[in-house]
Amino acid sequence: MKMVRTLVLLSLTLPLWPAAAWAQSAPPPPVQRYLIAQGGVAVNQDFEQPTPVFGAEYGERVSRSVFAYLAVHYVDDVMSTRMRDNLAFTGAALTSTTGVPWEFTGRDRAFTFTVGGKYTIPSGSRIRPYLGAGIGLVSLERTITERDLGDVSREFYDLTGLNDGIVDAGGTSATKPLVEGVLGVGGPVGRAYVDIAYRYRRGFHSFEELTFSQVTIGVGASWR
Repeated sequence: MKMVRTLVLLSLTLPLWPAAAWAQSAPPPPVQRYLIAQGGVAVNQDFEQPTPVFGAEYGERVSRSVFAYLAVHYVDDVMSTRMRDNLAFTGAALTSTTGVPWEFTGRDRAFTFTVGGKYTIPSGSRIRPYLGAGIGLVSLERTITERDLGDVSREFYDLTGLNDGIVDAGGTSATKPLVEGVLGVGGPVGRAYVDIAYRYRRGFHSFEELTFSQVTIGVGASWR
């Protein structure tokens, strides 16, 4: 009698085992949204002058393989090579003329806001490569300092007549339209979200070319 009962129980439960096994091995639902903090480094168009980058990015799935994103970043210095040369030339010329050491330094801090889309390349991994593009704005804040005089941001052009056309002559700030291309890999790790991204960014409406690249590592949260 015990044998009969065992066989009956087996016949009832066996059909359920494949379903249970499938349920355990089924992949989790795809990530619908993510929010990450990012940090990294930026370089100029000649891949020189490394400078820190910090920012954040929010992404939301709009189709099976496409995310829309919104990103904000702070780049510590994107001053053009031409403007750096202007500062060095002025310091050397005034030192030679007056016999007194002059030394100018400067930086253009950049704040960027971009929106765009990413296409994730299908693969068997949760961490997937992607490519994308976006548009937005870059806001620049220029600071020029002389080692003895201090801040001479507004006076430098009146003193020398030298500029690069990115920030208007005699000014200290400018806002330009910005476009970017993005390559990277990203995806969920448990409830977290990780991302490694390369961005090529170009500003418009300036005499001197405003281009820079950045590499960032991002970590944050994801929601399904």
